Amino acid sequence: MSSDRQTVVLATVDGSIEAADGVLVASQLARAWGAELHVVHVWSGMTLPLIAPAAEGAARRLLADEVAGAVRKGAAVSDQHFLIGSVAAEIELLGDELDAVLCVMGQHRRSRVGRVLFGSVAAEVLRMTVRPLLLVSSAADWPPTRVLVGDDGSPAALAAARMAARITNLYHAELQLVCADNSPLGRGSAGVQATAAEAALAADGHQLEPLAGGAVRVIVAHASPFAVLLGGGDPRGTRTLVAVGSRQHGGIQRLLEGSVSLKLVRAAAALLVVPADNPESGPQRGPFTGAD
Repeated sequence: MSSDRQTVVLATVDGSIEAADGVLVASQLARAWGAELHVVHVWSGMTLPLIAPAAEGAARRLLADEVAGAVRKGAAVSDQHFLIGSVAAEIELLGDELDAVLCVMGQHRRSRVGRVLFGSVAAEVLRMTVRPLLLVSSAADWPPTRVLVGDDGSPAALAAARMAARITNLYHAELQLVCADNSPLGRGSAGVQATAAEAALAADGHQLEPLAGGAVRVIVAHASPFAVLLGGGDPRGTRTLVAVGSRQHGGIQRLLEGSVSLKLVRAAAALLVVPADNPESGPQRGPFTGAD
């Protein structure tokens, strides 16, 4: 990979409010990281031949309108892409072509139709992507004040934690690492030796402190790591970004398709997913490198 190649953040639009807000969030990150912001809209092309020209024209106008609206709100869009084909596949192919370090999508969670769209597009992107994916629900819920990382010690989880730490530092948020401890030894009282899970988590937190720009809170949950978030929701005024590695807790597909995942999507302001395929050999520039 050429070291002088421009870092790219890719944002998708589909005409929804959530996707439009996703562009604004992507613009913030791109600006902070000195990256280009590219916006893409994919039209499936599935329509009657008689109305195909008009439908394609409407899809192209949708992209132009979304970009113009984002620019009016302060986004700096470097390029826009109109593609025809399978939505998830075209997004992934464009991400490969641009070597995007992050893809940002709107998180449809406010309606039954939105949940269907989330399941059919975002989940499909997650099944095939090799790059981090950030799902955002609303610009009003951004930036995060708390970043919660599910840490099971896997390479994907640690890669997610590093990316999350960068975002934590950018917005001066609080970074929390959470793991499950299924050992028979509980947390114990003061003075009792910490469990292996606690020790490993503390070591990960210490490693992340330079990236996060401050102390990292560690939490050992004697249940699902996400029970901390799902148990009571965010404290008043807290906006939470949840970050996970894609092979954690039985796989990202189970996470996103199960009932827990739906609660997680509704509870968190945003969800960052890092694919497990060779996370250590991912982008070696921009915001995800070990050094600035």
